[in-house]
Amino acid sequence: MFPLSLPYKLLIAAGIVTALVLVGGIQGYTIGKGKVQKEFDVYKNKVERLSITQEIKTHEIFKAQQQAIVAATDEYSRSITSIRKYYRMRGNTSNGSNQVSPVPGTTNESEGSSSYDILAGQCAETTQQVISLQKIWEEQKNIYNKGIQ
Repeated sequence: MFPLSLPYKLLIAAGIVTALVLVGGIQGYTIGKGKVQKEFDVYKNKVERLSITQEIKTHEIFKAQQQAIVAATDEYSRSITSIRKYYRMRGNTSNGSNQVSPVPGTTNESEGSSSYDILAGQCAETTQQVISLQKIWEEQKNIYNKGIQ
């Protein structure tokens, strides 16, 4: 064979070095990518588990809040019914006769209660609404605070 001159030997050596660096770089990239992918998969699984746990917790909080709302609504309905019944009975028994109370503002006999009784009943209903709303708010806040702990 023909003896190679120095520039050709350097060119071949540079080609071999370049090929080795290229193969090493590709292999290093593949190994590094695999390591990063494993770390990402571990992180992704952890996030998925936490997400499922949080969804379950959120569903439990929502369910507890709905139950509290139903209970408060029932209690509110009973209270309002009781208040209305009380003021209706109070207006119907004003003086023991079949006549309407002589308090000014009574418009007709079929109404059966005085303006005062109507106003007092409305005030009592409004007060009950405020009390019920405060109670619902406190229950919802307590349920939420228990849920996030």
